[in-house]
Amino acid sequence: EAAKNLLSDLPTDKINEFANVITDIPFDSTTPSEFAKTLSDAGIETNATTEELQAFIDAMSGAGNVTKDLTSQYAKNKEVVDKLSDGDTISADDFNKLDAEYQDYFARMLDGTYKLVGGAEALQQALKDDYTKAFKAQNNDLRDENSQIQNTIDSDNVDKSYNKNYVVSYLKDNGYKMNSNVIECFLSRVSDNIDDIRNELDKLFIYKLDDKNISLDDVKLITYDNTDNIIYEFTNALLEKDENKAISMYHSFIDSNMAIDYILASIYNSYRTLYQIKELNKNNSIRDISKTIGKKEYYVEKMLYRSMNYNDNELLDIIHTLAMIDKNYKSGLCNPVMEVELFILGKLNV
Repeated sequence: EAAKNLLSDLPTDKINEFANVITDIPFDSTTPSEFAKTLSDAGIETNATTEELQAFIDAMSGAGNVTKDLTSQYAKNKEVVDKLSDGDTISADDFNKLDAEYQDYFARMLDGTYKLVGGAEALQQALKDDYTKAFKAQNNDLRDENSQIQNTIDSDNVDKSYNKNYVVSYLKDNGYKMNSNVIECFLSRVSDNIDDIRNELDKLFIYKLDDKNISLDDVKLITYDNTDNIIYEFTNALLEKDENKAISMYHSFIDSNMAIDYILASIYNSYRTLYQIKELNKNNSIRDISKTIGKKEYYVEKMLYRSMNYNDNELLDIIHTLAMIDKNYKSGLCNPVMEVELFILGKLNV
């Protein structure tokens, strides 16, 4: 139970730092105090007791070869990928350090070097995302295998009750009011993730800075109704090349002031996941792919069906194009709303 607590209390905005930190920790010989100091030095504060820290150390020691293999390969990939710029070439030795998925981003040159195909920034982000997912999946497997942390409660009911109590407490701490029926509506419009709930409440707080009484109309105006589901439907339309549906939904997002950063990131992540699944399918079963990416088998099957609309080079070009839109947008070199619309309409170089 202590190991579960430590993992579940890990802040979501610290997952990358935590994942990187454990890469270098010798769990077979470290002590709880050493573990706590390593986390603190990395800016990750914890209120865990010595017993909880020891339980996590024991659990990670038991993970053994899985942790070592994951972190070792990630370090090799990171060593090569982090120093790249668009169009760079690397030596055969560096190429051989990469695993098969990342080797696919390079083309062999006549002089024996390998040239990066696509955007370096996109590849670096893909590596970071893939490792974070793999780390999360590994921790989930670890929890499942530990007999002390089997499902003993109705997690859905507990989550809903906890989220409502969290909202009530957060409102009170910040001096805002929201009726019970408004809270129910608010929770139905946001995800179950506490960070998302807090972010949406903060947006409402800014909007109601003078009044501090949040109404049903305020909630409907500021929050998006089932945003994750709507975005999922939108990205599916893109992946299935349903241009009319995708552009119609995109216009509604823009009209409702949905953040372009969120829309662009959702599109990019969908195509990157599609490419990852397509590549994994060359040497893995649907069940294995499901475990690797942390998604249900049905999701993998649907994505494989959609991948039939694309060849590998086309997907890499799309990923590169989206990465360049993001880069130019953040550099102030383009209008992202227009660029994304052109992308959807197929008028960009993809």
